[in-house]
Formats: sequence, structure tokens, C-alpha cells
Amino acid sequence: MFDVVTDIPAANEIESFAGTVADRMSIAVAPSQGRFAPAIDAPATVAPGDIIGHITGGNGRADAVIAPIGATLKEMLARPGQLVGLGQGLAYMERVAPTGLESA
Repeated sequence: MFDVVTDIPAANEIESFAGTVADRMSIAVAPSQGRFAPAIDAPATVAPGDIIGHITGGNGRADAVIAPIGATLKEMLARPGQLVGLGQGLAYMERVAPTGLESA
């Protein structure tokens, strides 16, 4: 079950991902609605917190799309200038260093 406050899976749920693609993958999502402007091209290596792009909106608003994990950015899931919605997947990433649970 996900923690209601942080949306982080409980420890036993993380272990259940061991050996699956879910142990290695992550999706960066849109923090708001607007037009997607990528800041980097795939493939690329990103660290947690790196800016992948921005969502631009009215009145000069530009919300950063942040890499949630250290990973190899494999592919963008939205085109530059595409109108995207809150929570829409924008980039597919594969973890640089898996959680280490694959052998569990």
C-alpha cells in the first residue's frame, strides 16, 4: 500500500518489484498543464533533481519537470510544444543503479 502522504511504496512493496522492469524504470510526469519544452535530449544520464524540461503556461509560468531518480533518460514521451496535462508521463527513464533487490 502506498503511503498516503508521500506516495512512496511500503518496504515490502518495493521488494515485490525486485527482478521486474518496475525495479529499474521510472516516468517523469508533468507537474502542471501547459506546453512541454524539453531541456535535454534522450538518451542522457540524469541525477535525481535534474531538470528534464519545463511546462510553460500563461503569464510567463514555467514549471520544471524534474528527474525523480538517477537514471538514463531513454525516451521522451511528449513532443516539444505538445500540450500536456497534469500528471501526464513525459519521459521514460531506466535506473542507473537498480535497488539491488534483483537477487532477492
